[in-house]
Amino acid sequence: MPCILVVYDARESQAYWLYLQAYFESLEGFDLSKAGESVTVRLSSYNILNRQAIKIFAKFKNDVLSQLQGVIRHNG
Repeated sequence: MPCILVVYDARESQAYWLYLQAYFESLEGFDLSKAGESVTVRLSSYNILNRQAIKIFAKFKNDVLSQLQGVIRHNG
């Protein structure tokens, strides 16, 4: 299933999200098994956690479920 990272900015009272599988899949040559103990990710200020984001998450889930018989693509 899709794994979504949510980061909350308490000063701004705003939450941002990142679809982790798609993010790492988009990094050319990235290999998590060789990444070490920590990994830095960059969140877009456009990925605000709101009702529209929840609908996007449902689409991510549906996309994964529709691919269970084949290769799962997170950037599709």
